[in-house]
Amino acid sequence: MKSTLGEEELAESFLKVILLCRGATSSDENIKYLKSFLGNKTPILLDGLDEVYSEVPILVKAIKAFSHTYTNYQVVITSRPNMSYLDEIEFIGISLLPFTKSQLYQFIKSWCSDALTAKTLIQTVETSSSLKSTVTNPLLATIVCHLAESGINIPQTESRIYEERIKLLTGSYDQAKGIYRQSNLPDNLVFVAEKLAFIFHMESTRQMEFTGAINKLVKECRDFLNKEAVESCLRELIEPCDILQLNKITEEITFGHFRFQESLVSQHLKRLNHYQFIEYLASDFWQGAFGLYAEQNDINAFFDIFARSEDMYNPAYYKVIDSMINLSTTDKEKRIGMRQLLDMISTSVESIGFDDDY
Repeated sequence: MKSTLGEEELAESFLKVILLCRGATSSDENIKYLKSFLGNKTPILLDGLDEVYSEVPILVKAIKAFSHTYTNYQVVITSRPNMSYLDEIEFIGISLLPFTKSQLYQFIKSWCSDALTAKTLIQTVETSSSLKSTVTNPLLATIVCHLAESGINIPQTESRIYEERIKLLTGSYDQAKGIYRQSNLPDNLVFVAEKLAFIFHMESTRQMEFTGAINKLVKECRDFLNKEAVESCLRELIEPCDILQLNKITEEITFGHFRFQESLVSQHLKRLNHYQFIEYLASDFWQGAFGLYAEQNDINAFFDIFARSEDMYNPAYYKVIDSMINLSTTDKEKRIGMRQLLDMISTSVESIGFDDDY
């Protein structure tokens, strides 16, 4: 739905959203106070625009309107690169650099409580070009340190690192030692976590009310688990697994970091037929999950589908598929071949003409 609001109205709406997010009413008095507060050079930080854009696309227009209307106020936005909406934002862009080698090794030394574990992990990274190029930020470095301290061999790819994290948190390694922290089988816990992440992604959301999540999961898992098992798994994913976080005030659950949700979605995609999720290739919200999926899976199936039926191809898929080719771990010649196929299919569809209402 296109907004018919004027720029000043959009700017005011942006202020109202800030107040609501802080638990305050959007009264004229509060808006006046907020303007005064922000006028004292207090910056507005909007963290993770890429995580909410699909849910509230008008937000970008509201931010632009606010920056045009209130030129003395400072707005700072964080987002992943290569999002389609970034071209709409008239801000100065700054990219954060990945860890340098010395920064990563210092992080490992500071995080690991055991010096020998830290030394062994550093040696593992030092001898692996794949790990050096993968563990480039605090999130992945933290997970790798946790895996190392738990005695788990460190995988070479980001997607596999997240998989090992889930196996660790759901008790797969505990059972091998005769330790049982939860009543549900690890496989069932992983399945419910994947299903819930997939539901979140289908609805382009990061959180959901607990009861609503149970109702949706019961429907999705009815061929595998009964309602009691689903609810038990969901509660154990909160505690003791610590895969989900529960806000006790709002009764909403979330996976915490968006990358954790994306990693579970990418794992769940392997259980599905390509026809069940191909439409999501057009969405920015799904780009990260498809990238992780491409690291471990043969994506040639997409080209087979498009070759058999050009009607299945949407030009909006191009950006995500191109990114998946870049992230694929297959050899260089196969990646070149896939890109050539992508360009051929894209050119063929464009020459025929494409219905925007697809």
